[in-house]
Amino acid sequence: KLLLLKGLKYEYKAVNLFKGEQFSEEFTKLNPIGYVPVLADDEQDIVISDSFAILLYLEDKYPQHPLLPQDLQKKAINLQVANIVSSSIQPLQNLAVLVSIQPQR
Repeated sequence: KLLLLKGLKYEYKAVNLFKGEQFSEEFTKLNPIGYVPVLADDEQDIVISDSFAILLYLEDKYPQHPLLPQDLQKKAINLQVANIVSSSIQPLQNLAVLVSIQPQR
């Protein structure tokens, strides 16, 4: 959605985590750690695999339609909330965590 908000053209490729597609040879060539999402910026020859890092990279590279406020205090609060979600809440929804805490049958 960030790419749409920034008005950027992109190619979307779905990765089915339940089928283990993140561990396929094709995907691990792109991203050896097997995490999604992944942003491949061919223009800069860079691959980024982390929602928060992708957001910050795109925000810096494409400042049009900014997502973060220019006011430093408001920007800091936004980054604080995003970091709380990415480090405290979101990991509990990730497949690796769900698989490890799932009761054995």
